[in-house]
Amino acid sequence: MNVIFWQSVYILNAGFTHCVTRHRWLKQQVTCFRLIVRLFMYTLYASKNTYSMSAHLLLEELQVDYQITWFDIKNVDEHPGTLKTINPNLKVPVIITTDGPIYESAAILVYLAEKHGSQFMPGINNSRRGQLWQWQFYLMSTLQPEVLNQFHPERYLPGDLENQQTLLASSRLKLEQIWQTIENGLDGRQHNFCGQYSICDMLFAMQALWTESRPDNLQRYPNILENLNAIYSRTAAKTVLREHNVENLAMLIHHQCTQSRRHREIMR
Repeated sequence: MNVIFWQSVYILNAGFTHCVTRHRWLKQQVTCFRLIVRLFMYTLYASKNTYSMSAHLLLEELQVDYQITWFDIKNVDEHPGTLKTINPNLKVPVIITTDGPIYESAAILVYLAEKHGSQFMPGINNSRRGQLWQWQFYLMSTLQPEVLNQFHPERYLPGDLENQQTLLASSRLKLEQIWQTIENGLDGRQHNFCGQYSICDMLFAMQALWTESRPDNLQRYPNILENLNAIYSRTAAKTVLREHNVENLAMLIHHQCTQSRRHREIMR
């Protein structure tokens, strides 16, 4: 990649030297340069207000070049013709990289974080790296299934409305247990999953926006509220929230966090 990139820069420099007499040639080289840059730019296949948000957030945090192919995942007619090829599950997010397409949110986060210096995950010899893997798997294998239960009980019990309600109620209780586990896990760690702002925080924050994914009484989870409020206040997160039209959901968390702080002050 570096050889091709700098060769392109050299060509452009040569073109600018002769820009007066070779304008058409220069224009061709500029076009070529833009195509090469685009070739090495990430392309994120995304749908607004979905699990695409976590991958989108990390791309913003890394400040790398990327573009987004937007479409409504719920509308089959909007699906890009290449979607089934790059993700046979017909889901988002999917990211196109120089190593090929990658799907599954957690996999994309790990890939990007390691590809760009691992500033958002503890290093391989860091004692907290095990904590990162623990929470990453916990969020995907324990939290996400319950979130999906809340959104789509009909997928698991098609046509059985009575048992769908039973599933929702049972899943709701499970979500409360999961949030309490996360609340306890964040305690004493500066409100982060592994002692630093990481891909785990990003993955959780983008799920926790949805009312379906969280318990009703958020005041019981002050550590989580501090974690979420800090993330939603970041510049990168604000960009993502705005582009996915969910700023109002983040504002609700902010208000809950403010109330939680006032309550703790009163109790002291």
